[in-house]
Amino acid sequence: MSVCVYACVRCVLIASLLSQGQGAAHNKMMRTNTAYIISPAGVSHPGLNCTDSDKASLVILGFWVDAERSERIPKLSQVVESVREWRGGAHVVLVSNEHVPGILVDEQVIRPKPACVTGTPDNLCEPWEAIRLLKECGRKGRYNNFAYFEGDIKVPGATFDFWQQHVEELHAAGFLLQTHRRFSGIQEVLTDCFTAATCGEAIWYKPSKSFGNCPKDRSQVYFLESNPYAGGFMMNKAQFQEYLLSPESEYSTARFWWGNREMASDGLLMDSKYGLRKAVTHADMRSYHLLPAHGNVPSHPISEMEMIVADCLSTCNCSSMSI
Repeated sequence: MSVCVYACVRCVLIASLLSQGQGAAHNKMMRTNTAYIISPAGVSHPGLNCTDSDKASLVILGFWVDAERSERIPKLSQVVESVREWRGGAHVVLVSNEHVPGILVDEQVIRPKPACVTGTPDNLCEPWEAIRLLKECGRKGRYNNFAYFEGDIKVPGATFDFWQQHVEELHAAGFLLQTHRRFSGIQEVLTDCFTAATCGEAIWYKPSKSFGNCPKDRSQVYFLESNPYAGGFMMNKAQFQEYLLSPESEYSTARFWWGNREMASDGLLMDSKYGLRKAVTHADMRSYHLLPAHGNVPSHPISEMEMIVADCLSTCNCSSMSI
């Protein structure tokens, strides 16, 4: 199975950080792996503000500043703009190896030498630094929703609205509702398909009080992806409490079935309560992968999902979720 992996690069903090009156104390922090926080005004301060936010959602974004920064940072700006569309507002924290000027997040947390476990620096472990921050802020804050995404995954407000409307009932039925990634190039394609075979199958949700044996409308038809990797996750309060207790929220106890970056993005996917057959997406649960995948990764046209969903509606030739 192909894995999209960013190449390891040197952890170098930009000189402009020092020019903003940071002084010798911050210079010392730059030479260590001590996290420090930068406000939107570019001023460094020692404590997180994420626990005092009155926003409905806590969103942690992971981003690596490298030689492709001129191409990647504008994409990060689009990601932040999309999160600002989420109903109820979002407190957005960026976790990166360098300060990224001009990004309209609420806080930036800098980890020059990220590690999956203390004392073992690895550039590909930056997402696990973000996960630790998500847990820290989420435990203390008053949020209703919790999310982590890689810094090139755009999640529109309409996707958040659909998720918020359906996540609770699906979770009660034992399912995780996830986004699925799309990439817009010459044509819009699905990027979660790592084989030449079908990208997945339709499955429909039958509410407990429903007497029908077939789906009535498109909103009931979900999609079981053959590779449900979304580059991030969203959770409501109940799911987040599960996550805090799950071995999947710690690198040292998570199931190793993927790369370090990808494992952090799984959320509850590989928890023993769920698994690949308990993660569903929907045509309206779209996210956009703003940068092309590295390597020769197969992609499938959006029409494949649309045709499978339409066939489920017209023929009822699809299974229902086991409740």
